[in-house]
Amino acid sequence: MNNDRRTLLKKMAACASLGVMTPAALADDHNKRSLALIISQPPGGGMDAVARLLGTLLGEVGNVHVVTENLSGGSGIIAANRLMNGPRPDTTLMLALPSLFTTVPLLSPELLKFNPDKELKLVATVGVQKYLLVALSDVDLRAYLQRRGSTAPSAAPIRFGLSNPSGITHFAALAMQQMARWEFDLIPYRGMSDVGRALLSEQVQFAVVDEVTAQKLRDSGKVQIVAALSPEPCVLFPEAPLFREFGLGELNMDNWLGLFASKHMADSQSAQLASNFEALNRLPAFHQGMRRLGLMPMLRTGRDAQNYSRLEIARFRKLILKYKPNLK
Repeated sequence: MNNDRRTLLKKMAACASLGVMTPAALADDHNKRSLALIISQPPGGGMDAVARLLGTLLGEVGNVHVVTENLSGGSGIIAANRLMNGPRPDTTLMLALPSLFTTVPLLSPELLKFNPDKELKLVATVGVQKYLLVALSDVDLRAYLQRRGSTAPSAAPIRFGLSNPSGITHFAALAMQQMARWEFDLIPYRGMSDVGRALLSEQVQFAVVDEVTAQKLRDSGKVQIVAALSPEPCVLFPEAPLFREFGLGELNMDNWLGLFASKHMADSQSAQLASNFEALNRLPAFHQGMRRLGLMPMLRTGRDAQNYSRLEIARFRKLILKYKPNLK
């Protein structure tokens, strides 16, 4: 009987302790600062995974509760419009590639209805994304190289899939078209996932994709990795040959991933966020997680991030103008 009583008392004490802890835990969660993170690509892709990694780690270092939202389209334009016109500019960030500053103004200026230099501010860079040239497994790349500059009627154009008509893959195709003297039939799609489906259904023969997409395509057994479009080996595919090894010249398609804020975000708020990201950069989980997602970790904030981004934007503009000299 005494044993039963002791057991009952222990259960009551446990229930009482839960009753005390649960409101405390709820209060702690409620007191977390809420941060909205707009992702400029669809759910399920590499950028989406990066956003969720950042959200988890920010919760550890900065007592921040991150709510994500995917708004893809227009090389980041739709996401940027939400960022600029949203109701909470002080607590909203956008995770995006810098196409709003590079490819869009030069390749599709009609899509840009605002000045990104004046409307957006860079809070931090988080990593470098590398790209790979991939092809259907039965494509004989050497045969294409041997027919360089061929005008024979039998030499049909190569069907080349683009993730969007004004993004970095567009520029990659234009550059390779001139360097290899291939004739491309450029076919735009709405994103990396759509390009991947086009390859698997053999609607296109070649494409430029990010490393995570390339890994999924290779695992299907229907797509081969042709080359890394980078002066250095890729993260997930260190064995992939570099484009320059084909004797066609070098392509540097390295592209950084940044966290942008509206110009209306208070300087004190962006400084606090930068401090949180600097703390995040000290976590091994950040570096390990980014590499697993096919990105080279590179977290920069403040003046360091601004200087780096200016140099990289200038590099991209120079390369685009090199391969599209008719642009102004």
